[in-house]
Amino acid sequence: MGWPSRRPVSVVWVTVRAVSTKSVKRAFKYRFYPTDAQAAELSRTFGCVRKVHNLALAARTEAWTQRQERVNYNAASAMLTA
Repeated sequence: MGWPSRRPVSVVWVTVRAVSTKSVKRAFKYRFYPTDAQAAELSRTFGCVRKVHNLALAARTEAWTQRQERVNYNAASAMLTA
């Protein structure tokens, strides 16, 4: 039994955990083979995430260039529901 002929998708998950006074980074790498429907849904989801990220980045850039004002994560997050 061989691997499916679909194109693989790799995901890296990084965690940081505090152990006494040091922080330990761990990375886990996963590979999965989505169906055509799943690949389309992932493409749509990542497209939406990219759009939201770029809009937040544009708002932060505009706030800084026009008013020298910083927009932190909480303010950018609040813009989503405003």
